[in-house]
Amino acid sequence: ADIRTETSNNVEVSLRRNAGRITFDVGAFHNEVDDYIHARTLDQFGNFRLIKYTQRDARLTGVEAEATWRLRDTLSATLFGDFVRARFKEGGNLPRIPAARYGARVNTSLGRLGGELEYYHVSDQDDIADYEVRTPGYDMVNFTITYNTPGDTGYGVFIRGTNLLDERVWNAASFLANVVPLPGRSVSAGIRLSF
Repeated sequence: ADIRTETSNNVEVSLRRNAGRITFDVGAFHNEVDDYIHARTLDQFGNFRLIKYTQRDARLTGVEAEATWRLRDTLSATLFGDFVRARFKEGGNLPRIPAARYGARVNTSLGRLGGELEYYHVSDQDDIADYEVRTPGYDMVNFTITYNTPGDTGYGVFIRGTNLLDERVWNAASFLANVVPLPGRSVSAGIRLSF
């Protein structure tokens, strides 16, 4: 009943190139939010938290970028990254903000067979709110192999591997950032139907 309407004034600047062998998308943003609604931790006992949804004025500033180089019609490489800094106007960090991330991705296709190999690094998250803990950085390696059936059936099969380095990953954007890690190394297979 006490929650007021949240108001946001935003500025975003982006530069994008969609044609040619090298394409990119670079953007920066700054958000001034009055009465930012967030889940504030009032107290904690073990892994249990007392949460109250409350409002404070906040500022969020960030950048994100992605550039792809198409080496051949069947092979491309991408670099990407993003970062956000989020603070309350009168001081203090917003809760559960993701850490900076940067990485690379390679995509290839040979007829009906396709593949993607991805690596990214997530930095330590030291800009934390009350009752949060610092989360260490980690490296993530994923791969996907796909095969599309001939004709217009729309069927395809895939194999996907995630966290191939079997890193212990703590997600800074989670309420359980220091309690439950993200899944370790896993491989899955499936069938995809497009219609």
